[in-house]
Amino acid sequence: MYVVVRCRSSLLPAYLLYFLKSDIGQTHIRHRCEGAVRFQLRYSDLEQIEAPLPRLAEQEQLVRILDEAEALRRLRAQAGERTNDIVASLFDEMFGNPVSNSRGLPAIPLGEVAVLERGKFTPRPRNDPIYFDGPYPFIQTGDIAESGGLLSRWKQTLSEDGKRVSKQFPVGTIVMAIVGATIGATAILQLPMYCTDSVVGIRANESIVRREYLEFVLRSRRALLRAEAPDAARANLNLEILRRIPIPVALIDLQREFVERVAEIRALQAAQAASYQRLEALFQSLLHHAFQGEL
Repeated sequence: MYVVVRCRSSLLPAYLLYFLKSDIGQTHIRHRCEGAVRFQLRYSDLEQIEAPLPRLAEQEQLVRILDEAEALRRLRAQAGERTNDIVASLFDEMFGNPVSNSRGLPAIPLGEVAVLERGKFTPRPRNDPIYFDGPYPFIQTGDIAESGGLLSRWKQTLSEDGKRVSKQFPVGTIVMAIVGATIGATAILQLPMYCTDSVVGIRANESIVRREYLEFVLRSRRALLRAEAPDAARANLNLEILRRIPIPVALIDLQREFVERVAEIRALQAAQAASYQRLEALFQSLLHHAFQGEL
């Protein structure tokens, strides 16, 4: 549900929006939500939120400062998104379209260039707390989809009991989600991780195909993999479907060059991400000081 707020002449809409985004504004909102059903904000609670109300000239000055910081943050985010497109352009330049195999590279079934194994998690009931909250990373399909291609973060862990009923894949394994909305999402493990049975581990034969090259080819085929899932309502992929996927295989020296150049791009992405985090921290600090009357 949405609420439309119309500001009176003494209050700039942009000033109010920045206040509600600030940690001070969010604290006011959370306080008003206390005791509300499912943390919903009622109209009567919304009307009671108190915001500092300086003169219009001061509001305009604060909005100008915050607009500039917001613009810098937005530009940095857009730069990060464009960097993601560079890898696709690089692959196309070096090898052609990976889906149509526009350069006519030799196409070899995935099962002949990699070992495929399904993850495992066998207990019933699956949500028994005895299996969780230990020291062992346990990835879900959502972790793969959110990883950006290199998986080093997870939301859940396994205990010793959970470890015994799951399967671990080593560093460098390509993991693919094979069920649901994230079907076809791929990433390369940056450390050993345990995987649920809705994930397939793909270990490339690196004398034929480099894992970074293979992960990009598989990522490019995600839309086709969704279409190949046998049940559209409850989409899922099996190992036989995956093993038949044709992989265009370029010369290994060219693959190595691609991997090296992608590493440079990822280093740039990491620097941009760090820059974005600094800008985000600056923006949040400005919001805080603005509504503390310190700007």
